[in-house]
Amino acid sequence: SAAGGKPLALCYEANPRKGGLSIAQARTECPVELQEYVFNDRQPIRWHREHHFQRVCLKLIAQNVLAACPGIDHIALREGLFYQKKDMQCAKLCFDTEISVEVSAHNPGAAEMAAELASLYDRIQVSAVPVDADASLEWPSLWESIGARSQPTLRAETSSSLDAKGSSAFILYLNASTFVGDEGLRLATQMRSLLRRKRVIVLAHENDGALGGCEFDRWGLRLLQTL
Repeated sequence: SAAGGKPLALCYEANPRKGGLSIAQARTECPVELQEYVFNDRQPIRWHREHHFQRVCLKLIAQNVLAACPGIDHIALREGLFYQKKDMQCAKLCFDTEISVEVSAHNPGAAEMAAELASLYDRIQVSAVPVDADASLEWPSLWESIGARSQPTLRAETSSSLDAKGSSAFILYLNASTFVGDEGLRLATQMRSLLRRKRVIVLAHENDGALGGCEFDRWGLRLLQTL
């Protein structure tokens, strides 16, 4: 392929349980004489097994294949006019009324994620909520079994009600830094309070490794069952 200069679609497995590795690791393991051909000037496609993400992966792979075919409208491909049946276009999504969204002040990256969401769609108001000052801070019973090194003793420093009138949802942002350290203790306490109050919680799972993305089943299900 390299000798013939054939087009290449670069798709990689990132899940360690499936033999996955990072692009940096893959480049290191690739023969030096092939590294430029395989990796330079290419946008790697990370393979996902979750249905909706997998559809996007398949579409990106198909776009790469079509881009190498004669007689294809490359402008249409570049402008995103390529789509699958039943695709939902985010540009068409909107809210009819004002939506109030809360994130935890103890959830690293959550405020930035929510701000990005608010910048894309009108009528979204975002607020970062700290744990109640009088909350009893303690780790869930299974915390040690999922990797916590210690159980620090903390005192909450700020207070705010988690039951603001008109709030539609509370977003829990999941990445490699979620439920880690002292802030993780505050967040776990906050989540248990939300569940007791039967608040709507929306899970947002980060997949970008540069932003702390990790596999959801690394810790998520076990911890959420504990909460």
